[in-house]
Amino acid sequence: MWEVLPGVVSVPDTPDSTATKLWVSDREGNLVLVSDAWYAYAGLPRDDALGCGWLEAVHPDDRQLCLGKLEAALARRAPYAVEYRLRRADGQYRWVVDAARPRLGDGGEFAGFVGVVIDIHQRKMSELVRMESDRLFRLLADNIGCLVWMADPQGRTFWCNRRWRDYAGVSLEEIVTSDYSEFVHPEHMERIALEFQAAWSAGQPWRGMALLRAKDGSYRWFLCLANPIHGNDGEIVSWVGTCTDVNQEVEVEEELRSAQRELERALSLKDEFLGLVSHELRTPLTAILAGSRLMSHELSAEQQREVAAEVATNADRLATLVENMLILARPESDSPTASDLEPLQLQRIVAAAVKRHGTRFPGRRILLQVGTEDIIVEGQKAWIDQILENYLGNAEKYANPDAQFVVQVERVNQEAIVRVLDEGPGLSDVNIDELFDAFYRSSVARWQAKGVGLGLAVVKRLVTIQGGRVWARNRRDVQGAEFGFALPLSRFAGLV
Repeated sequence: MWEVLPGVVSVPDTPDSTATKLWVSDREGNLVLVSDAWYAYAGLPRDDALGCGWLEAVHPDDRQLCLGKLEAALARRAPYAVEYRLRRADGQYRWVVDAARPRLGDGGEFAGFVGVVIDIHQRKMSELVRMESDRLFRLLADNIGCLVWMADPQGRTFWCNRRWRDYAGVSLEEIVTSDYSEFVHPEHMERIALEFQAAWSAGQPWRGMALLRAKDGSYRWFLCLANPIHGNDGEIVSWVGTCTDVNQEVEVEEELRSAQRELERALSLKDEFLGLVSHELRTPLTAILAGSRLMSHELSAEQQREVAAEVATNADRLATLVENMLILARPESDSPTASDLEPLQLQRIVAAAVKRHGTRFPGRRILLQVGTEDIIVEGQKAWIDQILENYLGNAEKYANPDAQFVVQVERVNQEAIVRVLDEGPGLSDVNIDELFDAFYRSSVARWQAKGVGLGLAVVKRLVTIQGGRVWARNRRDVQGAEFGFALPLSRFAGLV
């Protein structure tokens, strides 16, 4: 017995015309002998298969394949096998395998082929169904909206879908031969390795979140699932997994958490604000009421002056607090137009503000530094007065009684610059980024000075709506802080 296809097809040395679909050809490949079983299977009249007549029973789409295989084998005088569709006696085309080996003449010369035809239709149909199933699976897997992969029982990847390869920017061979750690964010690698190892060891499904690297080097959040596939004996034969992009959902969740934190912070600030405002409003009101009641009693002229001064001071304090609250309550969209602003001589406004502060705090030394050149800005005088009052009032809260303030006014390029320099504790414990936010108060401010954290927020609002900018920083020469603002110069500079 000589095997053309090891373990599958055997070609006998001599044809048995009663049972086996055999054929014999000459050295040109023409059939010279065909078994009765072949004729019975194909339903052709006897002798019609001789020569090249057998091709009549072959499916038209497969004839060229059969001839090509035969011609190649004749040229090499070597065994061959070919699968094709052969018409059965009932008219149905069925898959067969046609296997042949050379036969030799009496002198050992090549005399042709002897072959056998075996019906493999059921096996071929199963293969085609499996191939179609595989094709459909890959078509589905390549177009599904997630990354899909398969691994052997030991967890080694042997396949992944096109979306995976496109996302990572690598070939299937690169993924198969690489460690999956190359695609996972380093900060998550240890956690994922431990989680998957535990699931693999237990033969249980795994679910986890991971940051996976894209081909551009960026990372996105994926929900990763892995499930074991069991064979008929219950043993794991492979693993299949999916990775679904949930980056947008993660970002939305983080935004919601951030919004929740901001809401909780806002509610906390609201409670703190209400407590502070209640105290800040009640304190000057109490002093004003007490002073007004005292005024109804018989007082000396000196006592009347002292009480009146105390009432005025607390009234100013109350007015400032109310004014600040009204400014911050004004919608940001309610910004002034060009017609709301007017050209202003900045040095005069600053000098008047310094004088007013000196009147309220007669013991305070204030050095005013201004140039001789007029500096014209466009704004509203009341707003600039409010800015200066808040800056000077803020400095007053933290300064020693004998400390000196320096107020500077100068022109730098196309801006008017105003600085208020104090000799207070400085800004070492202050978050500069939040300093101009409403209700912000540093730890030093909370125990050293009264207030609700509105003054600097008001400054920023008023400067911003006039087209300017604000800043705060520590002084370089001495201990203390510099608070400043800049406004753009007026287009009417030189005409005022």
